[in-house]
Amino acid sequence: MGISCRSAGMRILATGLCLAALLSPLQAMADAKTVDGVVVKIGVVSAAQDGNLPENFTAPLHKEKAIQRLLVNLSRAENQQRIDNAIVRAEVKNPGGTMEKKILHRIRNSTDYSELFRFDRSGNYLITISIQTKNRKEPLEAVFTENIP
Repeated sequence: MGISCRSAGMRILATGLCLAALLSPLQAMADAKTVDGVVVKIGVVSAAQDGNLPENFTAPLHKEKAIQRLLVNLSRAENQQRIDNAIVRAEVKNPGGTMEKKILHRIRNSTDYSELFRFDRSGNYLITISIQTKNRKEPLEAVFTENIP
C-alpha cells in the first residue's frame, strides 16, 4: 500500500520533505560561532535517523530517543576552508548538572566530527567544544546552549 498524493501541491510538499530528509544533518546546523578565526558549527540529530557514523564506530545504532548525535563542523573564517586535522572534544552538561565528556571522531568520507551523547531531560544543555589544531599551542573553546523540549 502506497501513499497517494492527488494534488500537485501535496506532491511538491512530499518531494520537498523527502529531499530535506536526505540532506546532510550538517547542512541544517542551527548554531555557529566564530572563535579566533575558526567557525564552529554544531548540530544535534537523532542517532537512530543519522546514517553518518564516525570512522571507528562499532556499536549498534541506538533506537532510544534520548541518544543524540552531536555534529561539529570546523572551517576557517577568512576562506571557509574546512579544518579536518583537529582534535575535537565536547562536554555536554544536562539541565541537572550531569556532564559527559568525549572526544569527537571524524565522520566517514567527511571533514566533520561526531559522537553520541545522552539528551534525556528537557531543558537547556550547555555544550562546550574544545578544538586543538597543530598550529596552536592552546585549544580554542566555543560554548553553546541547546534547548531540548
